[in-house]
Amino acid sequence: MRTSVQRRVTLIVIISALLPLLIVWAIALGLSYDSQRQTAQQQQRVITTMVASEVDRFVLEAERQLSVYANSLAQTADLSGVTAEQLQRLIAAGSLFHSLGLYAPTGQAQVMASLIPDPRLPSALTGSAVLDAVQQGQPFFVAPRRLEAQSLPLAPDEVPHLLIAVPVQVAFNERWVLIGTLSMDQIWNVTSRQETATNTRITVLDQAGNIVSASKIQVLLDQPPLAQTPLFAADTAVAEYASPLGSDVLGSRAEIKTLGWSAVVEQPVAAIYRDVRELALSLLTVIVLALPLVAIGGWVVGRRIVRPIKLLHAGVERFMSAPQSYAEVRIDTRDELGALGAAFNEMVVSINESRASLATANAGLEDLIGTRTAQLQQALDEVQAQHQTQTQLLETVRGLSMPVIPIRRGVVVMPLVGDFSEQRLADVETHLLSAIERERARLVLLDLSGLLNADQAMAKTLASVSESARLLGAQVVLVGIRPDLAESLISVGINQYGVRTAANLEQAFSYI
Repeated sequence: MRTSVQRRVTLIVIISALLPLLIVWAIALGLSYDSQRQTAQQQQRVITTMVASEVDRFVLEAERQLSVYANSLAQTADLSGVTAEQLQRLIAAGSLFHSLGLYAPTGQAQVMASLIPDPRLPSALTGSAVLDAVQQGQPFFVAPRRLEAQSLPLAPDEVPHLLIAVPVQVAFNERWVLIGTLSMDQIWNVTSRQETATNTRITVLDQAGNIVSASKIQVLLDQPPLAQTPLFAADTAVAEYASPLGSDVLGSRAEIKTLGWSAVVEQPVAAIYRDVRELALSLLTVIVLALPLVAIGGWVVGRRIVRPIKLLHAGVERFMSAPQSYAEVRIDTRDELGALGAAFNEMVVSINESRASLATANAGLEDLIGTRTAQLQQALDEVQAQHQTQTQLLETVRGLSMPVIPIRRGVVVMPLVGDFSEQRLADVETHLLSAIERERARLVLLDLSGLLNADQAMAKTLASVSESARLLGAQVVLVGIRPDLAESLISVGINQYGVRTAANLEQAFSYI
């Protein structure tokens, strides 16, 4: 008992101490997780907006530079006389474009210049969206084609190019077209710098959902379905999902307004919540280190509680084995257990006094019970004798109330006198059938003139008696039937039993 109680008390103390710590640990973990998630989402939005703005500024700077080239060419008296050397000088003067092409208002190529073998410039613009936009005075951007590298690293002519077209205003209603090719590796450098600075993964997707910028060339070759992630659902700018590029990430998306493209920034969830995991492990380590101290404290508290209980248990055992020689329990603690020990000692004294009183009372009670038992046995014998006499008297009365009188050979008379209960009705049939068999009677006269009850039960009994007598070869004559009994006999169908009737015994004797 002591060990079990001490173990339970120790366990309660440990739980009482550790449970608040675990609750605080869970609350701190939850708050840290929410705070870290909100902070990460805000940082993701800022980084994504910054990346989109950086790409936007770079493209706008390229458009501005190309517009400067266009304004310079517009000063030429005859654009049809522009040579490739002039375009080469413009390319050399800047640092962004690898190729330039000048197109007539009809869309036909006028002159081209390039720093690479394949200038990636269209041979004509006739019927294209580029020509329509530029003729309205608007710049136009053509997304780079999909990367198809034969080997890595890429050769300069294998790098995709972004085409930018701007108008060259010659006259009020005449616009030529200047197209420059912007190597995508310059945009790749922009996103790679941001990716390194923010320790994230940055990709850029065009309007068709194709990846046009990534830190790894293999991503551009494989084109994983990044556009199918939750980021591209309606009104979704930040979301957690399993990235097609690998691992669970927190991703954010922002629009590059100049191009209509999307900048996507992804950060692994494991990296975001690394601090939260470290905090959780630190708190859990503190709890584990505190567990031995809590266990020792619980054991000490349990022992202090169990000792008085042990004394009480030993006192109970002594009292149960030898109540008269009981020695009081001494508990020195001034608490509920001490009060319980004192109350137990008082209870034992009171029980011993009560036992002595009960022993005296039991001795007198046993004598009284013996006397009363003898008196009750005598009264019981008298009652049984009276019952036997009464039973004999009832049998005699029952026989006198239903006598079967033989008046001559084969003829008996049975007068029915008084009120007949259900038991007496059963006796009527029994006595009469026995008499018919005993007297070999052929004719039975049932005198009903002294009968008090004439109900359905009596009528059914008379009908049953008549049928039973007929089966034994005797004819029943009902004598002295009253009107109410006659109605009852008719209702039970007495006629079907071949019963004869007579008004009185004199008339019944005529049937003999």
